Amino acid sequence: MLPTQDQIKAWVGGRQFHPFYKKTVEYENDMRVHALGEYPTELIEERRPNESAKIHTFRKKIFISPTLGTYGKVSTSLSKIRKASDYNIIFPTDKNPSTIAEEETLENYCMENIPTYRSVDNWFWSICFNFMLMDANGIVVVMPTEFAVAPNEYLKPYPVNFTSTQVIDYEKDKWYFVKSEEVSYFQSGNRKYQGDIYYYIDGEEIHKLTQINSKGDFKLDTYVHNMGRPPVISLRGVVEKDNNFYSLNRSRLYPMVGWLKEAVREYSDLQAGVLQSMFPSYWYYEGQECKKCKGTGELIKKGSGAPIECDSCRGFGNMPVNPFEALKVKAASIGGVPAPTPPGGILEKDTTVIGIQDARVQQHLYSALSTVNMEHLSNTPLNQSGTAKEWDRSEANNFVYAVAEDVVRIIDETIFLINEYRYSFVVTDKDKRQAMLPIINVPIKYDIATDETIANDIMRMKQAKFNQLTIAAAEAEFIARRFISDKELRDLVLTTFEVDGLAGKSEEDIALGVANGWIRKQTAIIHANIKDFIERAVSENPTFYSLSQEDKKAVMLKFADEQIAMDSTTVKLAPPTA
Repeated sequence: MLPTQDQIKAWVGGRQFHPFYKKTVEYENDMRVHALGEYPTELIEERRPNESAKIHTFRKKIFISPTLGTYGKVSTSLSKIRKASDYNIIFPTDKNPSTIAEEETLENYCMENIPTYRSVDNWFWSICFNFMLMDANGIVVVMPTEFAVAPNEYLKPYPVNFTSTQVIDYEKDKWYFVKSEEVSYFQSGNRKYQGDIYYYIDGEEIHKLTQINSKGDFKLDTYVHNMGRPPVISLRGVVEKDNNFYSLNRSRLYPMVGWLKEAVREYSDLQAGVLQSMFPSYWYYEGQECKKCKGTGELIKKGSGAPIECDSCRGFGNMPVNPFEALKVKAASIGGVPAPTPPGGILEKDTTVIGIQDARVQQHLYSALSTVNMEHLSNTPLNQSGTAKEWDRSEANNFVYAVAEDVVRIIDETIFLINEYRYSFVVTDKDKRQAMLPIINVPIKYDIATDETIANDIMRMKQAKFNQLTIAAAEAEFIARRFISDKELRDLVLTTFEVDGLAGKSEEDIALGVANGWIRKQTAIIHANIKDFIERAVSENPTFYSLSQEDKKAVMLKFADEQIAMDSTTVKLAPPTA
């Protein structure tokens, strides 16, 4: 049911918002500065409120975001969830009713035919993922591309993101009033004007309000979905406040904001400090009068008679220092004070504070990463940071798992709503529609560790003399990551670690172990011939790499026994006699 005209005018006119609106916009803006690298006007002005407009303009002109890269490292690392081996959207193959054409199935539509993005998966990872990290109070609305659809046509619903700024008012799970990024155009007299478009969404209908004149009148289009709930998904993140009507959420990356703000503020000061401190300032004996303006600093503009700044001395009245020219010094008049010796020079500047500021900026960035257990992504080595701590991979993976839960929930709800739109009139049985939905398990087989981090872990393990199996497992992990694009080489190396019990041991240790009976002869033979054995196994059985570890070891042991038997039957010829 559409609200009254007075209610709509209150929303459109900016007179009414939901009670958390101001705070949600504040959270959105806090994240946007770092997620998009925008100039942080408020942050700079809060820190330096008494600076002139000229200085503020200069700061903005030279500003380069120091936090964009740090934020980007975290979001990029989290996007590895998509590459997890256990991240899959699995649709049932035997649950599609005969009333649905093969080319119109839920799987076909969601994975190949979503407008603009082709698949729900592409939409989420290219658009919604970063949106989710930046703006936890934003929403996704699944809506039809066209409100007027023929009865025999399948709807083409698609997800649309709305930021906190666009979510003007709502009552949780009942209705939402949002401002679209779409615009309308209307004619007034001889001029064309741009208008606004809004949506009112409730449990039964979607109303599109398109501005048609300067009076604030709207054209109304309505689509009846009859789902019994608004086709709206809350991005949510971490719930800060919640009641029956409204909720206030924070991005899972919001703990970074405080330190990122400090980094931005201090970096802006650092930029200004570098310009002031790193370049030389010259001094010279004032007394060389500008010949062009005769020391007045002004010239008379031809034609107008108006005074203008002297282009020779730039209004100083005396010649400023020029490092590429000689400085002329007049001799002192009789009884006058002679010019100082030397008559000019360079002011020495203390650059210590520049180094301190730069270190502080790096520490702020490191601290920001630490708040979300991502300190291993820091450019500053852990042992060089002022408050560095050893990275805890389990803590980081717990954090990533929480993000993965958000990912799965949003994708799952999006597909659910698409299913309701497209098939509620074709498959009237709710249970049968539910059976068409895919299974999306929360992935756990991911690791956001960098190659450098894993390599350092391996080095520390070896130095600490960890168990060889533990070291071999870490090396296998490292190799799997490094050769992820070369499946053949990756499979070879990983299988080597699986079946070669002596991988990583020195040849001296192996020889000593065989001689003393600590190492079986078969094990040593497998180690010595591992590449040839694996290549032979694959040639004899193309599915060898898919076998269990025990089955692979059994094949290797068979080859080793064959080698021993062959060696025992080989007749060794005596060396020729002289």
